[in-house]
Amino acid sequence: AGVQPTVAMYNAVVNAFAQSGDIEQVDVWRRRAADAGVQSDVQSFNILLFALVKNGNLAGMKDQLEEALRKGMHLDVVSFNTAITGFADKGDIEAAEDWFQRMCQNSIEPSE
Repeated sequence: AGVQPTVAMYNAVVNAFAQSGDIEQVDVWRRRAADAGVQSDVQSFNILLFALVKNGNLAGMKDQLEEALRKGMHLDVVSFNTAITGFADKGDIEAAEDWFQRMCQNSIEPSE
């Protein structure tokens, strides 16, 4: 009987691929976690958002965020900051401001 992988273990592997910009391996390891019955958490989601931003896929990040909000997922300040920073870094100040407003509407306190 081996060690049962936890969400934290999978998040560590996925994050390593996200940091390196390898979105394909991010997807592979997220699927492996799901196939193993490991329930993802908000940190898992934030790692996905980071990977999408790192790869310049702001449309994909926005789609993921909007779907999560539609499903009632409880996002955190990291989720929203990833969106705000991602859009601001690309010069889309209007989108960054929109996500800041959404963060406030979801009763998330901005970080300093």
